[in-house]
Amino acid sequence: NARFLPIRQDDYVVINGDAESTLLSFLIGKMFRAKIVHIEAGIRSGSFFEPFPEELIRFIVSRNSDICFCPYQRDADNLLGKSGVYVTRGNTVFDSVRMALEHSPSQKMKKLFTTKYVLFLIHRKENLMMKGRINQIIDILTMILDRGFEVVWPIHTNTKYELTAKGIWERIEKLQLRYPLHIQYFIDYIDFMHAVRHAKFVASDGGGLQKETYFLNKPMLILRKITEIEPGVGDTAYLSKLDPDRVTYFLNRYKTFTRTQSIRTSPSMDIVDFFKKVSSAY
Repeated sequence: NARFLPIRQDDYVVINGDAESTLLSFLIGKMFRAKIVHIEAGIRSGSFFEPFPEELIRFIVSRNSDICFCPYQRDADNLLGKSGVYVTRGNTVFDSVRMALEHSPSQKMKKLFTTKYVLFLIHRKENLMMKGRINQIIDILTMILDRGFEVVWPIHTNTKYELTAKGIWERIEKLQLRYPLHIQYFIDYIDFMHAVRHAKFVASDGGGLQKETYFLNKPMLILRKITEIEPGVGDTAYLSKLDPDRVTYFLNRYKTFTRTQSIRTSPSMDIVDFFKKVSSAY
């Protein structure tokens, strides 16, 4: 029960990102009259329906937080007129990836790395809610397989449910009979980051993966109509808009989608340093 959490008035409740859990944490913090700290604040796609409900959640949370840590200045510019806005030197996911790769992958993952594969996954609600859009994405998967790529798909439970409920899972089973398409289920973050690092490229609708592939300098085909203005888009990542011509363009040139600049910053340390200063002031 949230009422029994050890949160006091004027404590700092630190929340991250734009998931449903972000909104829940925000509401719990407000219930205790705590100070809300939002990490990854100010990121926008410009449409409340792409991604949904993430764009709406981050709009509500950022606008009503006491302190906002924005990955880049353009994200802070989306919060003009608001106090308590700070810019970190990039996205804290960079530190998450670094920490994950400090650990060895499981033996199961190590076996996977002996093959050359493409990592494929989808989970966005605005994609899964529409049968026509799911079929467009499966068409793209088929294009990738037709090129001779071996594909590994770590499937989310909600994705499998929606594909089954909409009568599309049979398409996947037929593809598995014709092509080297390997369905996997839960993969923890450490194994997943190693899987991304060893892939030829990633095809996904994941916003987090846009940042992670950028950090890992891994090509990514974005399976969305609209995306946020993030580092990597047009650099390591290419927005497909679910258009077959754009997909073909990427598949012909995926090796060219790499960044040239290095990433040496630790955005998380910027936040830690901020709170060190706050604590020393008391």
